[in-house]
Amino acid sequence: MINQKRLIQTFIDLVKIDSPSGEEQAIVKNVCQKLEAIGLRSEVDSIGNTYTFIKGMGEAVVLNAHFDTVEPGRNVRPQIKDGIIRSDGKTVLGADNKAALAAILEVIQVLSESTIQHYPIELVLSVKEETESGIKQFDFSHLKSKKGFCFDSSGPIGNLVTQASYITEFHLEVTGKAAHAGIEPEKGINALTAAAKAMAQLSWGRIDKESTANVGLIKGGEAVNTVPRKVELAGDVRSISLQTKNALLGKIEKTFKKEAEILGGEINFGKLPYCEGYVFDQESDLVRQAVEALGKIGKKVKFIQSNGGADANLFNARGIAMLNFGYGARNIHTVAEEISVENLSLLARLVLELII
Repeated sequence: MINQKRLIQTFIDLVKIDSPSGEEQAIVKNVCQKLEAIGLRSEVDSIGNTYTFIKGMGEAVVLNAHFDTVEPGRNVRPQIKDGIIRSDGKTVLGADNKAALAAILEVIQVLSESTIQHYPIELVLSVKEETESGIKQFDFSHLKSKKGFCFDSSGPIGNLVTQASYITEFHLEVTGKAAHAGIEPEKGINALTAAAKAMAQLSWGRIDKESTANVGLIKGGEAVNTVPRKVELAGDVRSISLQTKNALLGKIEKTFKKEAEILGGEINFGKLPYCEGYVFDQESDLVRQAVEALGKIGKKVKFIQSNGGADANLFNARGIAMLNFGYGARNIHTVAEEISVENLSLLARLVLELII
């Protein structure tokens, strides 16, 4: 039923369209034209998020993927060898998330050519997923669905995210006092020293089986012969447990504040929630539906915990129960990214099973 040759060609065509985060206009136009060619009208919001409704019978369901890719993602030259699709090694392939996009488009094409009964589909394709979570600007009042499926979890087809982390970014500014480092260092308050002492007291990386903490950006100092007056740090905390996430953020703020004040400095601590976490009951009707669909394509489910953010987090936070599936690509976000023709076809079959 899935036309593998057409599916592969659609995927190849999509990855050749440059669509780094924030520059998705060309691929949005291309996909809207593909949908229009089979009689479907799409609505595109001010930043490029796209909504398309496909009539059906029964309870409506959302299908979700995203248009954008990470860098280096320009001038992608896909190659197929021994059943594996890769780039030429100079760019990412863009299977994240164009494999899902191609699979969904193939299923919609199949439905348009057949009399297969299926649920009404609300197709929501987002922009800036890799950077700013562009789905946050989508008008969710469009949606009638109470459930949906996302295909944006790295890993094998069969992986099903039933737990996803709360993620909050933090921004720290440690302020001391500048002084000449060679002539009168005693008059200075070294912001970097305060930050380093705080960093050394805290745990980073894997905190427990559900939680991580990281500082990814550090900036500070004015000159090699000046006591640094200001140091800026940014990072994030992630946990399946909202209580644990908040406790970790509180500990980071308290520790930096204490070390800065010991030296006579001060801090400014800001928090920016990135996405909400969620937990699904593995015996729920939606999870059972997903397990059944995977079984029909010959895949045994593996329930996983995700410490990454996806559009699914935002849908769940808005009251739409959305499961996130592994889509079968490997080495995502690298120039070694690849997906097999077999997995691409399996992904399309999975999408079809979920909506019939």
